[in-house]
Amino acid sequence: MSGSSTATPVRASLSGVALIAILAGCSPSDEPQIETVNPNDLETEDPAPQEYAVESPAQAEEGVCALLSAEDIERVIGESVGEGVATGEVGKVESCMWSHSEVDFKGVNILSISDNEIPGETLFESISNGEPTEVENADEAAFDEDSESLWVLSDESVFQLYLYAFESSEDEFVELAEIMVGNL
Repeated sequence: MSGSSTATPVRASLSGVALIAILAGCSPSDEPQIETVNPNDLETEDPAPQEYAVESPAQAEEGVCALLSAEDIERVIGESVGEGVATGEVGKVESCMWSHSEVDFKGVNILSISDNEIPGETLFESISNGEPTEVENADEAAFDEDSESLWVLSDESVFQLYLYAFESSEDEFVELAEIMVGNL
């Protein structure tokens, strides 16, 4: 055999060994490892109280819940409700709910909306709906027959009064609003 004929198979063998060595050098074990985390293994902490958390009863007495009493509501609409419960505060909106004593879907709700950066009159004009109505000692008021709510502007605060599932007239809304404004 000549030297060139034996060299070709040797070169081919060396080329195959080199290729295997290169491939072994680039094996998947050299790729960066991404650590996975099981979410069940993470330690968690209770979230910090948020500003929209429901207020304590002591805070509720000082807030929007102090604007009406269960007795005021019963006297005006003729049905009993429980004490007002602060339903929370989100940003510039504070809310209080008086639930009907016997019927789950009935109740009275007040939203108090204020913004130190927007004058009360501008805020009232931008969010209220309905026809103007007269509420004693209020700056402005509008009764929205479609949503069955009364919007009231007093000083720099805007209030929205809802009577859920009560057969109520605009006069009853106005009477409750006059009590609210008197308690500011």
